[in-house]
Amino acid sequence: MIARRKETMQVQELVGIVPWTFIAQICNLFIQMYLIKRFLFKPINEMLEKRRAAADAEITDAEAAKKETHAIKEEYEQNMQEAKAKANEILESARKTATLQSEKIVKEASEQAAALKNKAEKEIAQLSDYQKQAAIYRHDLRHHMNFIQSCLNDNSYAQAQDYIREICTSLNNSQITRYCANEAVNLILSSYIAKADKYNITTQVSVTAANLADYKPTDLCSLFANALENAINACKLVQTARTSINNSYSSISDTASDYGEVNSNRIITVKVCDKNNKLCINITNTYAVEPIFVNNTPVSDKAGHGIGIRSIISVIEKYNGVYDFFTEDGLFYFQACI
Repeated sequence: MIARRKETMQVQELVGIVPWTFIAQICNLFIQMYLIKRFLFKPINEMLEKRRAAADAEITDAEAAKKETHAIKEEYEQNMQEAKAKANEILESARKTATLQSEKIVKEASEQAAALKNKAEKEIAQLSDYQKQAAIYRHDLRHHMNFIQSCLNDNSYAQAQDYIREICTSLNNSQITRYCANEAVNLILSSYIAKADKYNITTQVSVTAANLADYKPTDLCSLFANALENAINACKLVQTARTSINNSYSSISDTASDYGEVNSNRIITVKVCDKNNKLCINITNTYAVEPIFVNNTPVSDKAGHGIGIRSIISVIEKYNGVYDFFTEDGLFYFQACI
C-alpha cells in the first residue's frame, strides 16, 4: 500500500506542473518569439516586401509593354491595311492606264496600218495604170509604124510628118520617161516627175544603177513614191523664182549644167547608182519650213503625216540597209544604201 502511494506520488511529480518552471518557460517562449520577430521575421518581411514590390513593378511594366505591343500591333495592322488598299489602288490605276494606252496604241497602229494599206493600194493601182498604158503604147506602136511606113512608101511625107507630130503630142501628154532598165522605177519616177512639173518644180534625175531587178517592184515603188511625195510637198511651200543654173549648183548633180534655166527655189534631184554591190539613193529638195528631227528622223505633229517616212524606213530595214536624213545649205537630204 505504501509502495503504491509512493509510486503515485512519483507519477504526480513527473506529470505535475511546477508554477515557476512554467512561468519561466512562458517567458522564454515570448523572448524567443520577440527575438525571432525582431531579428528574423523583420528582414524576411522586408525582403518579401521588396520582392513583392519588384514583382508588382515587373507586372506593371509587363502590362504596359503588353498595351504598347498591342497598340503597335494595331498600328501595324492598320498601316498594312492602308498599304494594301494603296497598292490595290495603284494596281487598279496602272491596269486602267495600261488598258487605255494599249487601246490607244492598237488604235493608232490600226489607223497607221490602214493608211499604209490605202497608200500602197493607190501606189500599186497607179503603177498598174502606167503599166497598162505602157502596154497599150507598145501595142499601138506597131500600128503607128506600119502607117508611117505606108505614108513613106506612097511618098506622102507631109501626112507622115503630121501623123508623127500627132503621136508626139499624145506621148508628151502622158509621157513615160525611160530612166533605167527597170520598168517599175521608170513608171513611178515618170508619175512623180510629171506631178512636180505641175507645181513648177525643177527635177533632175540620174539613174545609173544596174541591179534594180534584185528588189521587189512594190518595195521600190514605196521607197521612191514616198520620198518624192515628201519632196514635192516640201517644195510646194517654197516661193518660185526663175534663174539660170550656176556652177555652185553643180555639187547637187553631176549633170546640172544640162538643164539650162530652172526654178532655183523649187528643185528636186534624184540620183540612183550602184556602189559596193549596194543600191545607193540620194534625193534632195529645197524647203521653206525647217524640218523637225527626232533621233535623226524627220517627224511631223500633223495628224496622218509621217507615215511615208516610216514606210521608207521599213523598206530599207527589210533589206538590212542604212539611211540618213539631214539638212545642209538650204537642202533636205535623204540618202540610203540597200
